[in-house]
Amino acid sequence: MNLLVEAASISALISLLSASAFLGERFRRNSKFLFLLGTGALAGILFIDLLPDLAEFGGPKSLFGAALVWALYSLFHIFHLKHHKSESPDSGVAPEKTHSHGHPEGTFPFLVAMVAHCLASGFLLVASEGINPQFNRTVFLALLSHKAYEAMTVSAALIEKEPSRTKAFVSILVYALSFLLTRTLSR
Repeated sequence: MNLLVEAASISALISLLSASAFLGERFRRNSKFLFLLGTGALAGILFIDLLPDLAEFGGPKSLFGAALVWALYSLFHIFHLKHHKSESPDSGVAPEKTHSHGHPEGTFPFLVAMVAHCLASGFLLVASEGINPQFNRTVFLALLSHKAYEAMTVSAALIEKEPSRTKAFVSILVYALSFLLTRTLSR
């Protein structure tokens, strides 16, 4: 498949599923279930396709590197979650709602982080194109499943954090089109 078609397909999926968050509160509440389904699909692709390709192309050192990155990423998130749970419940507000320990408020920092995440994903797709067609297909499918649930959870978070529907829509549009931007930047 052509890289432009792949990037456009993923961006279209992100746009479509991001727009679905405007359907209502009930849909946004259920996006966590979709997140779990997408995580399962991504894990299946990882274990069935990506890890064997990584072992074939990079050998044991690359598997060790991937395991190390996964372990560090997981530890970071475990400590971050423990920090949220250890916040004082005296305020009467759920700890995950307060972010009083230094997280910037508002949607802009979150939007910047998610655009950077989309750009990194797009560059992964571009880099996989030069390795071999099978690996590129696997990366495309992994990104497709990942971006499907990510689009719904990110758009739901942007809608919840941004009181203005117009600003939320613009933020979601910027996020959705950022993946396609990597095709342009990679030339």
